[in-house]
Amino acid sequence: MRTRWVNFARHGKPAGEPDWPSYDDADRACLVINRTDSVARDLDGHLRAAWGGEVVGFR
Repeated sequence: MRTRWVNFARHGKPAGEPDWPSYDDADRACLVINRTDSVARDLDGHLRAAWGGEVVGFR
């Protein structure tokens, strides 16, 4: 975690393994930080779907 913060502060990208892709509404990739980091696509999508597009899409 510390390495990602330092890389973000220095270079504007939280570099580390696995590669953390940029977020977009189509892919919804997010980094799951745990003992072994991983990238999840549409994490908790079922909860987002339960809320509905009007609530989650509010900007």
